Amino acid sequence: MLRILLFSSALLLGAARAQAAPIELESADGPDKTCPQFRDAKPAGLRRDDERIAFALCNAIDMGRETAARLREFQQRQQQVGDRSFIDEIRARLERILVRIRASRTALEAVRGNGPYFAVRPGEWRIDWDGDGRISDMEKYLLWVPKRGVEVFRSQASFGGSEAAYHEAQFVSPRIQLDRSDLLWAIAYCNFAEGVLNLVLAYEVTMDQRFDVRLKDPARVTRVAYRNILDGLKASARLRETLQKETDDDDEWIPNPKQVKTSFPLLMDAQTFATWGELLGHMDKLFRGRTLLGGTPQSPEVRRVRDLAQGICPPGEGIDVQSLFTRPIPFPLAENALKSRCRKPSAARPMTGLAQLMSDSAQRNAGRSPEGFSGEWTILRHFYWVN
Repeated sequence: MLRILLFSSALLLGAARAQAAPIELESADGPDKTCPQFRDAKPAGLRRDDERIAFALCNAIDMGRETAARLREFQQRQQQVGDRSFIDEIRARLERILVRIRASRTALEAVRGNGPYFAVRPGEWRIDWDGDGRISDMEKYLLWVPKRGVEVFRSQASFGGSEAAYHEAQFVSPRIQLDRSDLLWAIAYCNFAEGVLNLVLAYEVTMDQRFDVRLKDPARVTRVAYRNILDGLKASARLRETLQKETDDDDEWIPNPKQVKTSFPLLMDAQTFATWGELLGHMDKLFRGRTLLGGTPQSPEVRRVRDLAQGICPPGEGIDVQSLFTRPIPFPLAENALKSRCRKPSAARPMTGLAQLMSDSAQRNAGRSPEGFSGEWTILRHFYWVN
């Protein structure tokens, strides 16, 4: 009898899966048709790669909707930021967001195939993000990306105040054929987001005598947030390596120098990939405590950057970035809290090469017209596009 029940249950589960809505995220109502089947799903229960990816995407959409709706609600309530209940509510929401980001990363890390998996057109989605019952122009164009080659954006006023004309002239709705590199891009972002949230949530706000912030859970910084950052850098390095090996050219998100069918806003030529790799190497050394954050780019093209340590350290010294995670600061708002992490460089731990990297890149692109810029200089100014 038990065998019959188990066999019947398996048949019912198989039938339910067969009747599940197909994964379709290119059309305006794609999320509404695709995402309900993943609302209560758990990463461990997903069996196919496309399901794992769709789960992560739908999870991100859900988090975006919830965040926008809560922001609108907070604005309507006009609640004071200093209100204890407000702070507790924000903290609880950040904890829930952290759980969901981790679930998305877990699902993506379980993907085994290299793809391509399926295509998405996020700029076409008709989503009422803040839940006010209408889709504003801002919501309509929220997921459009800048057009490649637009170096200086004209103001909305120059288009007669039309938000539609402003976006359609200078932005584009991307189509992305998802593959392994896109997963690594998302995994890196998840790790960095988790790192930031774990770092923030390791501290608590106190208002006994005055507004202050103090360290509540050191282990959350040393064991969790720090690991998130290192894993994010590792995923970003793997992303770069995977991109360089790609031979297809089908609606790429981040392209390699040989891929041209893309809506990615930055030019990713060979020099850009070289600079990106060097940048990741410097960041890895910083977070592993092998170099110090400081120095000034010796190039007139970067004259605005006076000091990578932002004046926190005395001249000739740099910040020990690793110590901010391995020995977190108990009271970050205290006077000279960051100054206590300034160190003099040595042969064993020199100053980071980031200042020299910026100088070299600026000089390589000096005097060129915007059309002649290598993407490397744009990457250094907008590195968040490739994490």
